[in-house]
Amino acid sequence: MRPSADIAPSQQLALRLWQRRRFDEPLTYGWLMGAGGLLLGAIGPVSVWRTLTGRGWTWKGRQLA
Repeated sequence: MRPSADIAPSQQLALRLWQRRRFDEPLTYGWLMGAGGLLLGAIGPVSVWRTLTGRGWTWKGRQLA
């Protein structure tokens, strides 16, 4: 087993416990970290695809370079 796979869950727990103590954030919000990672993982490839195909991006109806 890889050492990082052993350490990662304890690091996540330590981060969540720190957030709870520092910001009074409930531990039940922990799933949002995973959801954010999935969202970021989806945005990246779409951005690359739109850039490589020349489709580009629009904001408020204006084409961005």
